[in-house]
Amino acid sequence: MAKRYFPRPGETVEQCRRRIFARRRLGAFGVLAAIVALIITLAYTAFFPMTSFNVDGQTRYSKAVLQQASGVDDRAQLLTLSTDKIRQRLLEQLPYLEDVTVKCRLPHTLSVSVKDAKTVLAVKTEDGYTIISGKGKVLELAKELPNGALPLALEEPYQTPVGGKIVFSEDSDKDDFTRQVFDALIAALESCAYRSDITSLDMTNPYSPTMSYQKRLTLSLGSRDSFASQLSFAGKLLDALAKEEAESHKTIKGTIDLKVDNGAFLREME
Repeated sequence: MAKRYFPRPGETVEQCRRRIFARRRLGAFGVLAAIVALIITLAYTAFFPMTSFNVDGQTRYSKAVLQQASGVDDRAQLLTLSTDKIRQRLLEQLPYLEDVTVKCRLPHTLSVSVKDAKTVLAVKTEDGYTIISGKGKVLELAKELPNGALPLALEEPYQTPVGGKIVFSEDSDKDDFTRQVFDALIAALESCAYRSDITSLDMTNPYSPTMSYQKRLTLSLGSRDSFASQLSFAGKLLDALAKEEAESHKTIKGTIDLKVDNGAFLREME
């Protein structure tokens, strides 16, 4: 049966046909858009609920503590989660975390990779100790020196809130310089072969920091640009001193001066 068209006043049959076809196409597009919107809505609200919270890495925090700090509830929809916000919440609420990576793994897993602070230092203050990481992040405020924390003496220790960066000085230029020395010192320390024998750090004079070796030898450092090589030279001298001590059956005490270029010398304490 032939289709019949009823034009409006002043409208040709062809114009009428095109108008009707356009209206039908618009209706079809509307239905298609509704279907797509429904699929997207279901994807965000029903298809990918989180049923698994996985944790990778060594940390002092339990899986339950990590999930609670993340703010992610069971059955949360993966596609609605912001991994950046979850990462930030974890770093803020769990200070000992130094590195965090968060990924959504469809269909049902939220994966969190964590790493605790590698180096933990304790700065003496009037009220106790400010515990900081090797990146200068304040981990906690303690009344007593925690086990495993390396004492660090500073010229101007300031009480910094937990989770913030430690302030070395009220003077911005001095604070910036001291932070550069601190970063270089920690980087050299973490790669040092005799790291476990270092018993304290002293940055009361950031232009001439020192380390204590076994509480009997002071390593006096020079330029921050060559801390690693200075500690390497000190290691060679320490090996030679260990042989001398074994042969003489005495304990050597004093200061190893590392300010000289490409070398180290001992000022022995009588």
